[in-house]
Amino acid sequence: MILGFESDYWLEEGLESDALLEIFCTLADGKTPSRTTLNRDIRARYDPDDVKRTFEALIQWLKVLGLLPVVTVAIDSSKLYVNGNLYENTAKVREQFKTVEGYKLFVVYEAYLKVPIYLEFVPMNTADNTILINLLEESMRVVGKIKRVLIDRGFYDETNFAWMRRHDIEYIAPGKEGTGISKFVHDIPGDKYREERMPDRSYQPKTEMGKIKKKERDAKIKPVKLADVMYNRHTRVIAKKVKVPLSKRDKLLRLVTEVLGNGAEYSVKRYSQLYRQEYNEPFNESNNPESVMRNALHEMQCIEKTGPNKSRKYKINWKSSAVKKEAFECEKEEIHFWITNVKPRADSAVQILDEYKNRWCIEIFFRDEKGEDNLNHFPCPAFSGIKTNIYFKFIAFVILFVFKKLLTEKYRNAGLTILRRYIIKQPAVLYYRDGEVRVDMHGKKQKERFNEQLECMEQSIEAIMSKTSICEGILPVQT
Repeated sequence: MILGFESDYWLEEGLESDALLEIFCTLADGKTPSRTTLNRDIRARYDPDDVKRTFEALIQWLKVLGLLPVVTVAIDSSKLYVNGNLYENTAKVREQFKTVEGYKLFVVYEAYLKVPIYLEFVPMNTADNTILINLLEESMRVVGKIKRVLIDRGFYDETNFAWMRRHDIEYIAPGKEGTGISKFVHDIPGDKYREERMPDRSYQPKTEMGKIKKKERDAKIKPVKLADVMYNRHTRVIAKKVKVPLSKRDKLLRLVTEVLGNGAEYSVKRYSQLYRQEYNEPFNESNNPESVMRNALHEMQCIEKTGPNKSRKYKINWKSSAVKKEAFECEKEEIHFWITNVKPRADSAVQILDEYKNRWCIEIFFRDEKGEDNLNHFPCPAFSGIKTNIYFKFIAFVILFVFKKLLTEKYRNAGLTILRRYIIKQPAVLYYRDGEVRVDMHGKKQKERFNEQLECMEQSIEAIMSKTSICEGILPVQT
């Protein structure tokens, strides 16, 4: 058994809550080890570095077989929280008016095949931009050359961009306000923007009626305004003008200018009451929303303060240039921008933005792993045991990825819950009667589903045995 457990206790907390046990730890008699036994074995029997090398060897094996042609990767991190001071190597950070403690998991994720190829588990106070180069170096050690990287704003750093350019790695990242590029973007003249229609990545219907309805929906999609300009000889900027709802700060400015634009003066408490009456929501969910509103009013250049601190009131200064027309509207126009080193002749602005949407797959991966695989539940307080457990979970995920590629197209992109319900869950009872072994399927549909998947697996194996490439035999054909 992969975890080397010594006893066959029943699992106290339910088998379906742990994908690792579901896939690897079922005994011949249908029993599973208890969590106590499993946790003891993780701490005592396994070195996390050995399990890490096993995970890397598995990824390299898939690469050699052609199952994992790494081209584009998405990189992101996820915080894993703990309670108490029992866990080793944790770190505390300030987050949303409170102090939290735990770890941070960095994952390098193949964006098209949707499989992790490398991970790092570190204390929570590790900044994203300080570890990106190490993640890329280690990933390329495992899988070889990486062509393109999709990252979020947390990894924004000119040192990282310069390193990727030196190693001929293309990158796409959202821009960051307060930088020189941000000022450059806001100064782009209006005639540089062109209306473009973004491709629809929603479900592709198979019936004629569905195709007609989709064409009708596509016709209603409004074009967006895009500007594609070069910031310097290395950096290309793609800007997009979008209409967004007003933020709470904008709503407060709109309340002050439109509702209270009669020269009246009000206290913060009165503003808070009027805000709730106007928008049917509090200005802030904290324990002291009036303090947050007071700070927001102080930041507005068009607001004048009168009176001493205890009885201070606020009114609008109509002569201020900070009073904008947008404050009276329900929406405002914002400029979102991305930076990349992809050459304009290689991909258009529309293609770049469409490509960046693939980064969202790693967010879905973290959500599913925390929900279905209990990634944020640790078996023991020892740091080595936690790392070992996470690597085992990722090994299980990769093996499940290979298993899904052997199934019919219907289940190749299915989540773990669907696979448990229809594929992994025992579909039959094996028993001995009248001198022979018999299989009793649980219903006609279960038997049809079992035979369908068995036939698909046999076809994949025959394709491999007939010297057809593994990619053609297992992976869906790319059209």
